[in-house]
Amino acid sequence: MSVLENWSHATGGWTYLSCYLLSIVSALVPWFNAEVLLLAFSTAVPFPFGLAGLVLAGSAGQMTGKIGLYWAGRGTNRLQSERVARALDRWRDRLEHHPSGPLALIFTSAILGFPPFYAVTLFAGAIKFRLDIFLVIGTIGRVARFAILLFGPHIAYRLFR
Repeated sequence: MSVLENWSHATGGWTYLSCYLLSIVSALVPWFNAEVLLLAFSTAVPFPFGLAGLVLAGSAGQMTGKIGLYWAGRGTNRLQSERVARALDRWRDRLEHHPSGPLALIFTSAILGFPPFYAVTLFAGAIKFRLDIFLVIGTIGRVARFAILLFGPHIAYRLFR
């Protein structure tokens, strides 16, 4: 049996499907931590292909959940006060004058978690930032974040042993 066949047989895909589905939940529920979830799942998969699968499943789940959060942010337009509407308009104007500003904010938030990606997602929806661009930049940031989380210790060990 080849390495890939053995890997596929051992995990059966349920690990990745579970990771994907729970990552959706973690995108919507702030106290349900995606990083802890991925670290827990990482004990059940082989290195390195299994970890790469988790990075992709976790990132896909996070961004699937963020779509719902983005649309929730879009829906706040009906609920906001005049003061909040003016503040959002000011932010929208500022970001339109700095074309790379929103991209940098989304990417920084997706990779570092600061400002919280949850809040940035709601904000992107509220100011009607383009969903397709949000998803591309957010996905790149999430993939990078989760890859660093899961592969970083292995790389550090090999560099510093």
